[in-house]
Amino acid sequence: MSGAIHYSNTLQITWGGEDLSNKFTVFPNPANRNSKQSIAGLPAGNYMLQITSANGKMISQSNITVAQANSAVSFQTGNLTAGVYWITATRISGTASEKRLTVTIWIQ
Repeated sequence: MSGAIHYSNTLQITWGGEDLSNKFTVFPNPANRNSKQSIAGLPAGNYMLQITSANGKMISQSNITVAQANSAVSFQTGNLTAGVYWITATRISGTASEKRLTVTIWIQ
């Protein structure tokens, strides 16, 4: 190994054709155990929020409502151990086509 650092390409996140690459965020990131997280950048609507561990185990699931587009909504991370987790927001629309956004968070 040469010790060189290589970065992957930045991915574009879209939601129904809208580019959310610079809008959809979870903060603070990295986070501490039992912290209050906020998610911002989602269009207004109802969402199912899932926290999944690096080994694919679903840790928690809850419903959130984004009253106004791009407003921040808070949620608890629970008693997570240090590691990498994925936060997935799935729009609850009652249709067969679900729209999902996933962001990675680090728990210190």
